[in-house]
Parts: sequence; structure tokens; C-alpha cells
Amino acid sequence: MFATLLLSLAATAFSQNPPAAAPATSTDTAVAVSSGTPEATGQGVHVGQGQPAAVLKNPITVRMHKESADWDPVGVRVGGDPGQASNSFKWRIKKGKGQSSKATASARLHAVKDDKMLVIALYPAGLKKRGVFMEVRCLISEGWLDAAKVAAVTVHPGGAFRWGSDDSFTLAKKGVEFSEDFPSEGDLKISALNPKPGKGNRNSGKVSGADFGGNAYDKDALRVVSFSYNAAGVAK
Repeated sequence: MFATLLLSLAATAFSQNPPAAAPATSTDTAVAVSSGTPEATGQGVHVGQGQPAAVLKNPITVRMHKESADWDPVGVRVGGDPGQASNSFKWRIKKGKGQSSKATASARLHAVKDDKMLVIALYPAGLKKRGVFMEVRCLISEGWLDAAKVAAVTVHPGGAFRWGSDDSFTLAKKGVEFSEDFPSEGDLKISALNPKPGKGNRNSGKVSGADFGGNAYDKDALRVVSFSYNAAGVAK
């Protein structure tokens, strides 16, 4: 059952913008990334406040398709300063107002057939009791970002769920039951994207206007969601 669920997650990401056929690649966790500067990445970025210890000269290490801004339902663009990135969450937004929460983030890399899925999970403190967290799923094939999905994951009670660490792929592998919802529209702005495992890598960005629907009188409905994420390091 859960193996089927895991394959379903991968199929969902592929359905948005299926990658072109490519020869089989290694199943090693490391991802082949572009050695050139991707389009529209801008100049080097200082990391942290005050005098930086390092500079991200190329914060996005995969190539972006020009048509990614028109992907449906979530368009993807490059922008923002990873040096100013943070973790925050806002839901039930209407006319700019909504409920806000602090959050933490983590990133994991998973094998999907011959490609890789980078999953950035955001854990809003305000949704912890409900077992709800957000995911940005980036399908990477031959050094290209070939698809991106935003999802709200709800973990069913009783499962061995590690808040702040587990994502939908690790939950499926452990046999923990969960459900997921996807927005009908939204925008993803990526400021840093590096799928290679390592503590020094960074993945940051912002999701805006992710509409999960729901009745205005349903206190558990997410409705319109916006959040920022900043995950330092990528776990295997």
C-alpha cells in the first residue's frame, strides 16, 4: 500500500511538466548539476547578517526552464535574496490578513527512478497539533528543474512522525498514514536551490497565494497560504 503511495508521489510531480526522456543515470544520491550560471540568478549573495563568512556566488545550481513561470498550477520563478531568507507561515489569508506562525524547515533528497526529488518541508508551529506541514517538491533530471509541486501534508494520528524531520517520502517508507492536498493556484519564487547533499548547501524561496480552498467557516481549512522557507543542508 505504502509503496504504491510513494510511487504516487513521484507520479504527481511528473504530471506537472514531464521531463524529456533521458538515459539512465546513477542511483547515487549526488545530482549532476550545471557547471554554468543558470539564467536570471543574479550576482553573488552574502549569507547571514553582518560580515558574512561566505558568499553564494551561484545559489541556484540547476538549470531552469524558461516556461516554468507558466507551469500550472504553481508557476516557478527565480528571485529574492537567500541571505535574507527565513522560515515563516501564513494561512487563511483574505485581503492580506491571515493567521501567522513561526516555522522550521528541512530538505531531503530522494531517488525517483533515474531522477531525484528534492523535498523541502516547512513545519509551522501553529499547525503542529494538527500534524500538518507544507512541502515544496522539486523534480530534478539531468541538472534541470523539470517540475515543482506545493503540497500540504496531514499525518494521521498514531504514526511515528518526527516533526521537523520527516517528509512525505520518509513517512511512506515507514508506513505512516497521511493525506495530502494541492493548491489550485500559486507562485513559487526560488532564491537558492542546491540539491547536492551536504550541510553547507542551502535551499530557500517563497510560496505566495497557494489556494487550498475550503469553506470560510471551517476552522481547519487552510484556504490561501503563503510561506517562506530557508533550509540549510540537504539530508540523504
